Amino acid sequence: MKRMLCTLAAGLLCLSLAACESPGADAPGEALPGSPPVTAGVTPAESEPAPGSAEESPEVFPEEAVILRPMEGIGKSELIYGDFLQSGDVLVCSWYERKGEGSELHWMIGAFDLSSGEMRYRFPVDELVWGMEKVSYGPYDYRVLLADRMLYRSSAGETAEEVVPLPENIALLEFGLSTRYSPCAYDYSGNAFTWAAEDGIWVSDAQGENARRILNNSDLPDGMGATPDAPPYLLYAPRFLCNGEKVAAVLFSPYAGDGEHYAGAVLCDLETGARTELEVGKRTNGSIKCGVEDRYVISQSASYTVVLDAQTSETREYPIHFGDHYPDLLFGAQTLVRAAMDDNDEIRFYVCSLDDPDDRSKPLPDFGCNDFDIIGPRRLTESYVYFEDADGDGPWLAAVKYR
Repeated sequence: MKRMLCTLAAGLLCLSLAACESPGADAPGEALPGSPPVTAGVTPAESEPAPGSAEESPEVFPEEAVILRPMEGIGKSELIYGDFLQSGDVLVCSWYERKGEGSELHWMIGAFDLSSGEMRYRFPVDELVWGMEKVSYGPYDYRVLLADRMLYRSSAGETAEEVVPLPENIALLEFGLSTRYSPCAYDYSGNAFTWAAEDGIWVSDAQGENARRILNNSDLPDGMGATPDAPPYLLYAPRFLCNGEKVAAVLFSPYAGDGEHYAGAVLCDLETGARTELEVGKRTNGSIKCGVEDRYVISQSASYTVVLDAQTSETREYPIHFGDHYPDLLFGAQTLVRAAMDDNDEIRFYVCSLDDPDDRSKPLPDFGCNDFDIIGPRRLTESYVYFEDADGDGPWLAAVKYR
């Protein structure tokens, strides 16, 4: 039952981990000692790839776009992306090649030069990647979150790596996902640890000792029509916010019996125990996206978006949506990319903001999205928006700088 619920949730939700000013992005302290190196290594020279079922792409890319090519000779549907992290003019992203059962065990992480499109390096991680996030720790600027350890690495070089094992006395809620969504099951602040377990969200010191449960699945609102032998909600993806004073977590429910899903988020003050529940969205034909970005907790449904400011506890609702074809993309609860009809009644995409979501002064290049060959921009980082498709050479990402 657990695997079924988690697989359903994975197709419904995706966690967006952005650059974080909270302790969750701090360095690993001495409290978590090192372990025998588990170096991911650099991919050796590959054999000639078999031709893939690549889709057609624009005959000429817009001159504003920088083209990045993660793999060769496979179709777009065979490559599933994970997290995108921008560090200056470098993009670090994760992906895996879909090869049937167990495809989540064949992850790849690569770094690209966003000014030239050149791949700086890539390396395999032959297990489930829970997620990646930006950090500032010595020579490292990002870390890879795995089931039993964290890999600290640098976007500037392919060899430097520090391995930090997770405390042995915690029991993570295991998802066993085989989709593009790999929600993180824990966060680490340098002197504190939080994780998702079967019965809710826990916090402890860095060694996993002095643990206490701060959010209990059974305490969450019920009446949402969950299956009889499962709790109405399950919590996952905890994240430290507000300098470690609060923890935010995503919640979801399985099918409600009428083909609907429910999703939302909750914010907990660690000192007072006060809890703020983000409005729960419902999925029928649309999608739902919930996540934590820096100081904000964001829930997007097919018809609206709710943003909770973790510092002020203020909640605001916006008439923008997360859909299957043309989702309204958010970064840092500020930058927004939206679709709209231009003067020729064709779909175009515009960079704007939550404060002015109808601004059309900054259009993005036209990639032929009206033919559904490319279903709109799919990712957003600090300075770039990314389109994706494939051609005879394999999948490509078109990085377009918007600021």
